[in-house]
Amino acid sequence: MNTHLEDYIKKLLLSLEITKASQLNEDISIKLGIPVYTWDEPSRCSFHKGKYSIFLNNRLSKVDRWKQFCHELGHALWHYGDKNVMPFPYIQMQEWQANNFMLHLAIPSFMLEKLKLPTTRSQSILMISEVFNVDFALAEKRLDMYFRKKHESLYFQKIKMR
Repeated sequence: MNTHLEDYIKKLLLSLEITKASQLNEDISIKLGIPVYTWDEPSRCSFHKGKYSIFLNNRLSKVDRWKQFCHELGHALWHYGDKNVMPFPYIQMQEWQANNFMLHLAIPSFMLEKLKLPTTRSQSILMISEVFNVDFALAEKRLDMYFRKKHESLYFQKIKMR
């Protein structure tokens, strides 16, 4: 059973005709009409005159830029409001949500499910890292999330059968 976020990302990507890991890139923003700019400041998402824009730090590596893009796109698609007037716990929640969005957009579950993963954890992480063009740490975190959810799903299925 998928989470709301997994369903949302699958629906979003399929609506943009993105079905393979090789298609995951910043062109998503073009298809969504969200401009991306680079600058010397930390990456951020901005809402101005009814329109979102993403600003990415110009010193990021390709892999880190993709990670930041996914995070900021999460803000653009899921959040609204001025952080200058929000309570800190609400800002923390939005950051957590954007990080979770990043993990699932960078390595979508429906694409991860199609991979025939190697038998060892380290080889699986390396494969995910290469297929999805993410760093080893992100691939490891996402793989752990994926298997934890899969394990929990099997556990709850067993409980229902009793």
